[in-house]
Amino acid sequence: MSNISVYECTFSKCDENGNDICNEDGSVKLFTCHSEYDWSHIAGLVDDDDLIEVGKVSACRCKTKELIKQFVDDHLKHFDCYPMEVAISVDDDPDNDIVYSWEQYWEILDDEFWRYKDQHE
Repeated sequence: MSNISVYECTFSKCDENGNDICNEDGSVKLFTCHSEYDWSHIAGLVDDDDLIEVGKVSACRCKTKELIKQFVDDHLKHFDCYPMEVAISVDDDPDNDIVYSWEQYWEILDDEFWRYKDQHE
């Protein structure tokens, strides 16, 4: 068993609808605590089995949103309509594709829905 400590801790915030609060460029706005914050209690909550190597995590929420937007734009360009569902790849294995229904992908893109609609109609 390893000694576990907190190297870095980053937080995001959600609005009242559960959507990530984002920067103007669409990336998720990230936060941390002040430099005097004592992280030792968090390290005590984590076991070796809870940890995964950084870089092994699949597409983050921002990347997911970006991939969905690319899929929707491409579909709109080629078929002149919005797709009924969106499939995105989080890695090179097509068996790991994630499929979102119309409702699911628009919930993710909700803050951009009207801009998309205005630009493409």
